[in-house]
Parts: sequence; structure tokens; C-alpha cells
Amino acid sequence: MNEGLAIAPHDTSPASAPAPIKFFVVSRRKLMVLYLATLEWKSAPTAGIMTALIVISDTLDRCASRSIGSPVTDILSLLIMLPLLAYFLSVQDQINLVCGDPEGEGNARFTAANYGWIALGAVFWLFALIGLLMPG
Repeated sequence: MNEGLAIAPHDTSPASAPAPIKFFVVSRRKLMVLYLATLEWKSAPTAGIMTALIVISDTLDRCASRSIGSPVTDILSLLIMLPLLAYFLSVQDQINLVCGDPEGEGNARFTAANYGWIALGAVFWLFALIGLLMPG
């Protein structure tokens, strides 16, 4: 009767209960759109490569905001988003696989809140492009 249970019925201590998985399934399409539209959607990365890319991205952003190396730092701070996106996608693929939803279908639809953030991100992108194209 109890053969399939991972924890014996009499053992209810918190230490013996398995920890819940703290990953969130999302489709690749939704991740790409939200990441690009909202200017670097952040998750909780722990990998060294992602951390290094984020540090480089933030450094370039700070330099660009202070007109240090401008316009090169402006352009590089935008271009660094592409390798970050590629890395986010590979991490999300692994998360989706662990959660048993390799395609991320459980979180593939865009919600009203997603569209709101995309619209706000589009405004920021517009201002960023205007700032890059304006003469000194």
C-alpha cells in the first residue's frame, strides 16, 4: 500500500521532505520577447559565464550613461544583450526540461501584464535609439 511513497507516513519532519523546485517554465519565444522588449529581463543566475556577461553589460551601461567611450560603449552595451539572450535561452531550456515541460508550453502565452511590460520596454528602446542617433 505504501510502497510508492518517497517518505514513510509516520515521518513528517520538515528535514525529510523534499525541497520544492524553484524553477519557472517559460517558452523560448516568450523568454526572447520579454528579454529583448524589457531591456534585459533578469532572473537569478548562478553560472560564472552569465555573471561575467552581466558584469560586462552593467559596466558598459555605466560607461555609456556617463558618456565614457561613447558611442562605442553605447553600441557594445546593446550588442552584449545577444550573448546574454543565448545564455538565458540555454539555461531556460534546462529549467524547462527539469520541470517536465521541455517546450515551456505551461507558460507560453503572453498575459496582459507581459504586454504592458513590452509596451513600457518599447518606450525605453525608443528613447535609447533617439539618444544614440541625436547629434552631440
